[in-house]
Amino acid sequence: MEHGFLAPMTDRIAANARVIRRAPEAIALTALVAAGVSYFGFQQFHRERIAVLNETIAAQERLLADYRTKLKGASPEETASQIEKLTRLLAAAQKSLTVVKSKPVSVENRSRDPRRLYEDNQPIALVRDPKIDLEKKKSHSRQSMLKPCWVLIRLMNFKIGS
Repeated sequence: MEHGFLAPMTDRIAANARVIRRAPEAIALTALVAAGVSYFGFQQFHRERIAVLNETIAAQERLLADYRTKLKGASPEETASQIEKLTRLLAAAQKSLTVVKSKPVSVENRSRDPRRLYEDNQPIALVRDPKIDLEKKKSHSRQSMLKPCWVLIRLMNFKIGS
């Protein structure tokens, strides 16, 4: 390193300056092409950003139009009163729902499965293919009564006698 760090750099700059002095048109043309490509690249980037912003504005305008349609042209005060009214109605509905949920349900009014047999409101057996007309509460025919029905009985609920 006889000349230090700057000597090779200054030699390289001097060599490049000689090339530029010999062909200034080629260097100017290269710089012009690079500037044009950069300009068009930045323009495309700018157009994409503008398109995204325009789409965002259009979406917000559609949302605003939807809100106006739903509010039917009501003023902010009218809208606030409607929201307050709906909030009170919702609170009342939730309160009545809580009251209804907390009440015990009557077992006697409970609907029964027509495919089960019951004793003291407790299912004790499952019946397969009973052929019962639920509207008339009787069998379709005497012949169907004579056909065997398959009954599965839960042993825990089965009582003999009594």
